[in-house]
Amino acid sequence: GRLNAFNSLLLATMQVDQVRRTNGQIELSWISPPNASSRQPYQVEYKTALDAAWTPLTNSSGFRYDTGRAHWIDDGAGAGAASSTRFFRVELRQP
Repeated sequence: GRLNAFNSLLLATMQVDQVRRTNGQIELSWISPPNASSRQPYQVEYKTALDAAWTPLTNSSGFRYDTGRAHWIDDGAGAGAASSTRFFRVELRQP
């Protein structure tokens, strides 16, 4: 197969650039390659305190993909974000 260098760079330099909290829901958004929806390369993790360990969220239903953007929405069901303080990070899934 061929490697798309631009898409690879987008993955390598992925950075959450939008964070919204509306009606108890948290939405994270970032620039992503156009094929991200078919590959679903991301994983969200959370922790409850700065010195706590990261916990992966295994439910991928919170992801939504638009052309060139990925979004992750937490309504509080998975990590309890709506009811308490949480720290989030987005990483590439391990192959």
